[in-house]
Amino acid sequence: MKNKISFGELDFMLLRNNTGNRYPSEDFTPAALAGEGIFRSPLIFVVSMALSGIVSSMRVDTPVRIFTAGCRAAFLELNSDLFKIISLFSMTEDKMDVKIKKLRDFIEESENIVFFGGAGVSTESGVPDFRSKDGLYNQHDVQFEKYRPEYLLSHSCLVDHPDVFFEFYRQKMDARNVQPNAAHYFLAELEKRGKLKAVVTQNIDGLHQKAGSRNVYEIHGTTTRNYCAKCGKKYPADYIFESKERIPHCACGGIVRCDVTLYEEQLPTDAVSKAIAAISSADLLIIGGTSLSVYPAASYVEYFRGSHLVIINKEHLVYKLDPVNDLEINQPIGKVFSEITE
Repeated sequence: MKNKISFGELDFMLLRNNTGNRYPSEDFTPAALAGEGIFRSPLIFVVSMALSGIVSSMRVDTPVRIFTAGCRAAFLELNSDLFKIISLFSMTEDKMDVKIKKLRDFIEESENIVFFGGAGVSTESGVPDFRSKDGLYNQHDVQFEKYRPEYLLSHSCLVDHPDVFFEFYRQKMDARNVQPNAAHYFLAELEKRGKLKAVVTQNIDGLHQKAGSRNVYEIHGTTTRNYCAKCGKKYPADYIFESKERIPHCACGGIVRCDVTLYEEQLPTDAVSKAIAAISSADLLIIGGTSLSVYPAASYVEYFRGSHLVIINKEHLVYKLDPVNDLEINQPIGKVFSEITE
C-alpha cells in the first residue's frame, strides 16, 4: 500500500548513550533515509550528508551535535518549497524525456487504466478556482466580501441565503463556454483505444464528457445537471443560468438546484462506489492536477493495488512511490499528455 508521508512525520529519534547524553540515532542517517527514497533531490542528499559529516568529525559537546542534527532535520522540513526551486534547475530536457518515455511504456503495457483528476486539469482550460473572489461583482444587494468562499458553495448558504448562493453560482460556476484542453482529449482518446476504463474526477464542469469521455465518475457532482429539491424533477444544464428568477423555482414550488455536492453534503454514493471499484481493479492509476488534500475524495487512491502509480502535478506531492514501478512528473498535465502523443 502506498502511504502518504511528510518529512515532518519522520521521527529523528534520540537515544541515550551510556553517559546519559542524547544524540540522533544512527538508524536515521541520511544514507538510511536515502534507502527509503526520502531524498528526491541530489542537492538535498548532498547537503544533508555534509551536515552529517560535520556532526561526525567535530569533537564538540553534545549540545552542538544535537543543534547540528536539528539543522539537518529542519533542512529536510523544507521539502515542498525547496523541491519546487530545485526542480526548476534539475528538470532537464533529457530527464523529462526519460520520464515521458517511462509513462508511455506504462500506458502501453497496461490494459486497465484509471485516471483520478482534480482542479489542475480544469484550470488549464481557464476554469477559475472557486475559492478566489476575483471577478465577482456585488449586485442585487449581495455583498460577497461578507462570506467565505466555502460558505458560498455550502448547503447552509443554499438554505439560509439562497439569493446569495445563486448569485455566486451564476457568476463563478458557469463553465458552459469553457472548452476541454489537451489532457481531456488525451484521456478521451485513451478510452476509445480501450485502455482507459474510467475517469474519476473531483471537477464539476463536465469537460471530460465534452471532450468525448463516456465512463466518468463525478464524485463531487456536476453543474451540467439540475433538479428540484422538492419533487426531484430534472432540469437542463442551462436552467439556473438562464432563469429570470433570482432563486429558480420548479412548478411545484420547490427550489431548482445544481446537482453539485456542496459543502456539508454527502458525496454521491453511486459515483463513489464505482470510483473505488475502478481504482481497486486498475493496473495503472494516473493521478493528475490534484494535491490530494480534499477529503474524503483523496483517500480513494489508497484502494489502488495495481502495478504502476503515476502522479502528474505542477507541485511536488509528498507521497511514497516505488522508484522503479511508479513515477512523478512535476509539469502541467496538458503539456505531459501532449508530449506523449508526439
